[in-house]
Amino acid sequence: MSWNDKQFAELQKHKPGVMERDIEIKSYPYSPETSSEWRRSKIDVDSSFTFILIGRDGGEKYCSVVPVSAVTLFEQIDAMPMRCSEMRKK
Repeated sequence: MSWNDKQFAELQKHKPGVMERDIEIKSYPYSPETSSEWRRSKIDVDSSFTFILIGRDGGEKYCSVVPVSAVTLFEQIDAMPMRCSEMRKK
């Protein structure tokens, strides 16, 4: 199983948390059509996997070259000011 598959499987196991946090999952295999995404995120073309968390403001918030656990991802998101505000309003 590839790291990409492992990451998707991890997030699928925690789908309620993914949906609660309004996480959008995208995969950009390297190609001429996706090269601009790779350059913008400064991804090493020799890397077999890169996980990047992009905030609602469009900024990079977290990056890893190995699959990220849902717990780690949720902790990163839940510490963000917008998310804290959302949780207080609930």
